[in-house]
Amino acid sequence: MFYLNLMRASYFILFVLIFSCQGDENAKSELSFQNDIGPIFWKNCSSCHQANGAGPFDLISYDDINKKKHTILEVIESGYMPPWPADTLSNTFLGEKKLSQGEIKRIRNWIEGGAPENKIKNYSPDYKLLTNVPKPDLIFKLPKVEIQGNNKDEFYLMKIPFELEENKIIKLAILKPGNPKLVHHCDAQLINYKPDKKENIEEGLDLVNVNDYASYQEAFTAMNLLNDNGSYPELSPGLMHFLPGSEWQIYPSEIGGFEMNKTGAFLINQMHYGPSAIKSSDQSELHIYLTEETPKRKVKELVLGSGGKGKIKPELIIPPNKKSSFELNYTVKDTMSILTINPHMHQLGNFFEASIISHNEKEKVMVKITNWDFRWQNFYTYQYPLIAYPGDRIKVSGIYDNTQENPFNPNSPPLMVDGLKNSMKSSDEMFQFSLNYLEYQKGDELIPLSTK
Repeated sequence: MFYLNLMRASYFILFVLIFSCQGDENAKSELSFQNDIGPIFWKNCSSCHQANGAGPFDLISYDDINKKKHTILEVIESGYMPPWPADTLSNTFLGEKKLSQGEIKRIRNWIEGGAPENKIKNYSPDYKLLTNVPKPDLIFKLPKVEIQGNNKDEFYLMKIPFELEENKIIKLAILKPGNPKLVHHCDAQLINYKPDKKENIEEGLDLVNVNDYASYQEAFTAMNLLNDNGSYPELSPGLMHFLPGSEWQIYPSEIGGFEMNKTGAFLINQMHYGPSAIKSSDQSELHIYLTEETPKRKVKELVLGSGGKGKIKPELIIPPNKKSSFELNYTVKDTMSILTINPHMHQLGNFFEASIISHNEKEKVMVKITNWDFRWQNFYTYQYPLIAYPGDRIKVSGIYDNTQENPFNPNSPPLMVDGLKNSMKSSDEMFQFSLNYLEYQKGDELIPLSTK
């Protein structure tokens, strides 16, 4: 009886193995690009891999993906792509670019099965919709910049004046780089002029090199940004931020938005072009998305560390040939509903972590990045607002690798790096943590921030 049962068990195991193999092969042959493979790329890859995106080539259509399929398989199985620096075990964010093992296996099966297109009759996906790129209501061309090709960072201020028929409300602003290989980062602010304070918004320079002026006030005067009486106009900061790998985020209705007067200007602040050995040019665009909803809850911004609040300890001076640790702390004054965060370091960055420490010393990790990559600096939006209460302490820790083992170290051999100047040059350093938040209202912790 024992041998009979053993034989039956052996046959059962063999049957399961054969059936599993057949099922796997069937999965390879039955996979549809439109239904099974395309959506994985449209969700995780296409937002960067498209025209004027951060990726070097498109990954939208079947032909795009089929041409690169072997390279794709290699980089996703190694974990190199898609880039998502934040630790997903510590916290979860909207729009995480992270493939599951099941999705990786599905792509591998599709490729090993011959990467069939498997066209579905009358199936015509809207790739623009699938890659999450809406059509803007207004497009403003930025001044054209000639890149010198001298292997140095270049920083510019830009003014884009406008006159509209009526006041508008901006829900979202996005930078579309003309030369994504060179555009590193920038911020945009909205200047609203009152008719009795500004007669001619067209006067003044629309493009200035930051290095040509001793102060921002001198540069603003040359650009004719001030009111005619010399006072500062109404300025809305935080209109737009652009960083490598960053993606835009629309908050739910009633949260965020900017009132746009008929007469005003956009100020593109610190348009940074990374070092290049080749002469080139860039003319980027500012895409504006309007809404009929008047903003009821304005988003505020808190910047900690370099150029912001909180003292970095020890001072941000990074000696050569060693790893150095730094920390900053900020005590929360009023209850905050935190929506989006942005950790920021440069090429010597190695590790970044931010936490909320409550009054009873309980710790809530806000974000943790164990392998910092200067090329991918995301704005991370929570699934639900993260609440920080008065007396809570926001603790930020960072490690910098100023050794030859750091492949991104801009200096060989390593040099002393001074991060006290708050310089945005790639070869200098910063230690910064930015937060977009609301003044807390009861129930904020239950508001889903996803609008999809």
